[in-house]
Amino acid sequence: MKTSLFAFFALFAMASCQRSEQLTLKSVQDPLEVHPGKKLMETYCLSCHKPQGDHEGRLAPPMVMVKQHYLSEGMPKDEFVNNIVSWVEDPNWDHLKMSGAARRFGIMPKHGFPKDSIKLIADYLYLQDMGKNDSCGNQEKGPRRKRMRQNKS
Repeated sequence: MKTSLFAFFALFAMASCQRSEQLTLKSVQDPLEVHPGKKLMETYCLSCHKPQGDHEGRLAPPMVMVKQHYLSEGMPKDEFVNNIVSWVEDPNWDHLKMSGAARRFGIMPKHGFPKDSIKLIADYLYLQDMGKNDSCGNQEKGPRRKRMRQNKS
């Protein structure tokens, strides 16, 4: 009887430890860090739509510029996602929202990515705070923007 009781408490203690460890790990993670669209964007998009780099070496506009052209103020997420899906599934001059980028880089080729993957990427892009960027897609630093504002006043 003592052995059974000891085994029961030992099993209970081990189960409790595992459960609390899982809860701790889940509560610490940032939702955008584990968003499935993040990994898909890194895999499918960022080889051409790099967030940084020199202006001359780019193959396509950075994702921050894509977001700025496809997202208007107050636009609901489903409309943004549908616009991105429409473009990626059938990139052509009729769906074009970035004429300057198209003149510079050409029209994006069709890739045949799964629609569900495109939706996850667009969802992540919509939720991602990319800050203010210059025309090249380089993120401006806070202090520099303050100095620029002070000089304009």
